[in-house]
Amino acid sequence: MMILLKHHNDWVLRVEMGKEKMEFPPGICVTELRPDIVLYSREGKKVIVIELTCPIEDNIPDAQVRKTIKYLPLINEIKENGWTPTFFTIEVGARGLVSNSLPFCLKRLGVRRLMIKRLCKAASLAAVSCSYTIWVCREQPSWDDNREFRDMMSSGNMFRDQ
Repeated sequence: MMILLKHHNDWVLRVEMGKEKMEFPPGICVTELRPDIVLYSREGKKVIVIELTCPIEDNIPDAQVRKTIKYLPLINEIKENGWTPTFFTIEVGARGLVSNSLPFCLKRLGVRRLMIKRLCKAASLAAVSCSYTIWVCREQPSWDDNREFRDMMSSGNMFRDQ
């Protein structure tokens, strides 16, 4: 299996996080789409686009297809602009199931087996924690108003019986 990050040393990482909106690198392609993660090497004219989805487990295959269809025009435009794109969808189920897409992507990026195992476990726990947060706050008009939940989170007791 070819490791994607192996041959170039100028990789740039852009991540869509929080309220800060990431702009897709304009030297590669102009688009309104904002994938979750973009890695690119100007030297190699290579782009890696990674899109994360956290559907309910039964919908993982549909989510993968939906994201692939959404980003296919972008991938084609990147090719037309003379770059070599690689596209990954990563699906982690809302109840913590890590689909094969995450370890596959990490392996292609050159991450070692033990670290892949750790990262998959962390992704699973993050998905479960987020799902639990949504469930606990489901009837709150504002999550900022849920002092009981904030106290539970800060004390580390989020998985204890209520």
